[in-house]
Amino acid sequence: LITNSKTIMDKKSNIRYMPVIAHDDHGKSNLTDSLVCKAGIIASARAGEM
Repeated sequence: LITNSKTIMDKKSNIRYMPVIAHDDHGKSNLTDSLVCKAGIIASARAGEM
């Protein structure tokens, strides 16, 4: 999966940006982790590691 993700991300047309704006400590990281997990991009066990 990681190799496949890197291959996909090498093409600029496949990259998507998702800006999230909020005050400090209002859950921006939790929100993006949840969205990325639900999309199947990362495993839920890996969420929150950054």
